[in-house]
Amino acid sequence: MKSKLITALVTPFDSEGNLDEEELKKLVKDVVKQGSDGVVLGGTTGEGTSLSDEELIRIIEIVNELNLDIEIIINAGTNCTFKTINKINKIKKYKHDALMIIVPYYNKPNKQGIYEHFKKIANTFKEEKFILYNVPSRTVVKLEVDTLLKLIEECPNIIGLKHASDDFKLIEIVKEKKKDFLIYSGDDKYTLNMLKLGGNGVVSVLSHVFGKDIKELIEDYNAGIENEVIDKYLKDLSKIIFSETNPLGIKYMLKKKGYQSMYLRLPLKELTNHQDINIILNL
Repeated sequence: MKSKLITALVTPFDSEGNLDEEELKKLVKDVVKQGSDGVVLGGTTGEGTSLSDEELIRIIEIVNELNLDIEIIINAGTNCTFKTINKINKIKKYKHDALMIIVPYYNKPNKQGIYEHFKKIANTFKEEKFILYNVPSRTVVKLEVDTLLKLIEECPNIIGLKHASDDFKLIEIVKEKKKDFLIYSGDDKYTLNMLKLGGNGVVSVLSHVFGKDIKELIEDYNAGIENEVIDKYLKDLSKIIFSETNPLGIKYMLKKKGYQSMYLRLPLKELTNHQDINIILNL
């Protein structure tokens, strides 16, 4: 994969809770125009746990029909190994560049369970490319560096990691031993931190609205410039937009930017603290 800026795409729901297909098309074109090289479909930001498999498949179809020059990553992960395998069997025929698999949540598996979960999935679909997703704030348990290195060694189709954590030591160790392994920041605020440690880019939420800034930060770094102004800006934005659970903040912002179908599915409900975001938008 070549993408540096990947948008973790929200899912547009109308007031009746249905997928708004036209707004989805508009949204994808918009993030690409702002600089995104790829998109994640049905992930955390896309309220993936609230989507049916049929809805996810329709989202994949719509994005493919746009025929844009982007890489497509599909979130296929669940907290059950066999449900994940089932899900992959349903979606694997649709065009994509990689599948994203999260560390199992709620079950709280130990290290051996996490290892065997990922290995079972990777070995079942050897023709697929997998990006693992480490997000301890949501899963409670985390992917340890020795487990990750073992998986990289034994499963060559595990090609990358979305790392939503401030455990930067993991990045250092993995990049020292496996330079070609892809590592993406899973938090916008850590984009520059990750790049400085050898990371490959970011799976971004803020890129729905601030894609040009994030792309500039990445391009500047690749040109030898550490853009501390944009870095601070992203850190400040993150404090405000992620003050409540993602994707509440970014959906509120997109609604204020003119999108109509930015409703959430229960148990998520609309943002309660609007003031700071309204200030950002100069409302």
